[in-house]
Amino acid sequence: ILIQNTNGEIIARQDADDLSLDIRISNQLKYMESKNLDACTTRAFIKDTKNIIPGISYYLPHRLNMIYKNPFIHGTLMIKKKVIEKIGLYNEKFYFSQDFKLMRDLIDNNYKLSILNQPLYMLNMKNNLSESYKLEQKYFANCARKRIDP
Repeated sequence: ILIQNTNGEIIARQDADDLSLDIRISNQLKYMESKNLDACTTRAFIKDTKNIIPGISYYLPHRLNMIYKNPFIHGTLMIKKKVIEKIGLYNEKFYFSQDFKLMRDLIDNNYKLSILNQPLYMLNMKNNLSESYKLEQKYFANCARKRIDP
């Protein structure tokens, strides 16, 4: 609903239990524009640690990563509004993996996307939906991988 009712050309996400660094939006927008990207995410610090994710998978091709995991941190997603509309917005059938399905669709449709190497986000990994619904997320992600409806 919010995406369809915004007037902006760029949509930037933020999860309620995470934090963006003050420079996130400006740095990410500059990166998107300099690389002429349709969408991008950033790396992130895991809250209460010094760990940065994605780790090694950051250096692998997105198509290869998506076979095994989602290397894109959804809370850092910045995407052109016209692109997310063309892709059909979020597919609500993928209740616990809408982000995985969206990124799968972007890659399958050859949209230009990238992960900014800078960690510009503090990601909560404790007591969140991903932790609480691991099996459900796995099921929906597997449906997206197989390109079938759940």
